[in-house]
Amino acid sequence: MLTIHRTHTKHLYSRGIQITKWLDFTPKMADILALIQSVVMNHPMQFKNMIQHKMNPKDIVKTIEGFIKTHPVNGTIAVSTGGALIYGKGFGISDQALNTTCDLLTMYNIASVTKQFTAAALLKVLWDANASQKIVSASLNRPLSYYIKSDDPLWDGNMPSWADTITLHHLLTHTSGIKNYTDCEDFWVLYEEKDPPLSKLVALFQNHPLFFKPGTQYRYSNSGYFLIGQVIERLSRKKFSDYLSENFFKPLKMRDTFLPIKGTTPILKKRYSRLARGYEFNLLYPYGPYIELKHYWPHSIDQGDGGIISTASDLLKWNAALYQGQLFPSEIVDMMAEAYVQMPTDSDMDQSFYGYGLEIRENDLGKIYSHSGHIPGYKAYLAYVPSLDLNIVALSNLTFDFSCNQEERKAIKSEVAHIQDVDERQKQYNQRFEKKYPDVIEIMKKHSLIHVNDFREKAQESS
Repeated sequence: MLTIHRTHTKHLYSRGIQITKWLDFTPKMADILALIQSVVMNHPMQFKNMIQHKMNPKDIVKTIEGFIKTHPVNGTIAVSTGGALIYGKGFGISDQALNTTCDLLTMYNIASVTKQFTAAALLKVLWDANASQKIVSASLNRPLSYYIKSDDPLWDGNMPSWADTITLHHLLTHTSGIKNYTDCEDFWVLYEEKDPPLSKLVALFQNHPLFFKPGTQYRYSNSGYFLIGQVIERLSRKKFSDYLSENFFKPLKMRDTFLPIKGTTPILKKRYSRLARGYEFNLLYPYGPYIELKHYWPHSIDQGDGGIISTASDLLKWNAALYQGQLFPSEIVDMMAEAYVQMPTDSDMDQSFYGYGLEIRENDLGKIYSHSGHIPGYKAYLAYVPSLDLNIVALSNLTFDFSCNQEERKAIKSEVAHIQDVDERQKQYNQRFEKKYPDVIEIMKKHSLIHVNDFREKAQESS
C-alpha cells in the first residue's frame, strides 16, 4: 500500500512563481532530465541525507544549481517537498521568434507523462460507476471487445481478433503485445498529415499480429493507451479531453493544462502565447544551431497515450492531488502504484516496474513513482518520492534530431543482418555504432534518460 501524505498545499500552487534565468544557448542544454537522473537516481543517499538531516532548502537549491553548472538545461525545473516549493526556475528559450524565456508558467507538451492521467481517468470512471475496488478490478480484466464493440466505427468494420482476449489491465501495463503505432513506418507519413482521422491511426496496428500472448511479457505500446482513451470516451459518453477537463483540470484549478483534439503547436500558439515551441539539434553537429520542428505531433491522434499541454506549476498540483488524496480514493492510487510487471533495462540502474501509467523504482530513497515523456521537440519527467514527500517536475522543449545519420544507421544494420542470434546481432550493432559515433553516445549518456538503444535503433527491422 502506498503511504499517502496529506499536507496543506492549497495555497502553494495557485500561481506559479515566474523565475527566469538566461543561459548561454549551448548544446549542453539539450536535456534537463539528466539533472534529475543524477540527483535522484544516481545519488539518492546524497539527496536523502541533505533533506532528512539538514532540512535546509538553501542546501537543496545549492546542490541542484551545482548540477546545472555541468548539465545546463533548456526548460523548466520545479521541486517541492513537505508542501513547499523549494526550487522553481526556467532556463533558456521558449520561443526564438518572440525571444521569450522559459519559466514555471511556460506550457509544454508533456508527451507520455499523459499516460498517468489516462490511467487515473479510467480507474475513476470505473470507480464512479461502482465504488468498489473488487468490481473495478473485475472490470479491468474484461476484454477490450466488451467496451469497444465489433460494430464500433473505430474498427471500420474490422475488429481484430485480439480484442476478445486483451484486457484493460493488459493495456494499462503494456503487456498486451499490440504493436506500438510509433514503430510503424507508415506512422511518420501520417505524422505529417493535417489532423489525420483516428481510423488511420488504428489501421496501422489493428491487423498486426500480437508479439506475444497477452499478459506474458512487457512491451511498451502507445497503441494500448490510445485504446484506453477510447474506452473512457465510451464509458463516460464524453470526449476524452472533456472528461479530463471536467474531472481533473478544472477541479484542481490546473488553468494552463488541457488536451487538444486537433491542430499542432503553431496553431495553438495563436491562442496560448506561453506555449513553448519545439526545437531540435543534430547530435552529429552538437554545437550547431537549434532548429524549430518542421512537423509537430498532430493532436488529433494523440488521445490517451500523450498530448496533454501543461506547466510545471500545474503538474505540482496534479502530484498533490494524486498522491495526497485530494481528488481520488486511496484505492485508485494504490492500484496505479502497484508494481505489476518488470520493465526490461539495458543499464545498471535499479530494477524498474510498471504500474498503471507509472514507473516504479526502488533505491536508498525508497520507492520512486515517475513517468517520462519524449516526442520530437519535447521531453517531460514527473516524479514523486513518498519517503521525502518530494515532487519533481522537469520539462524541456529541446531534443536531438532522430533523423540525423539515418543512412549510416541503415548501413550498419545491413552489416549485421546475417547474424542469426538476435542478442548477438544487437550487440554487434551497438558496438559498431559506438565505434563510429563515440561522441554521440557520450552526449546521450550525459544528457539523456533515454536508453542509448533508442537512438542506436534495433539491429533487426521492425516487423
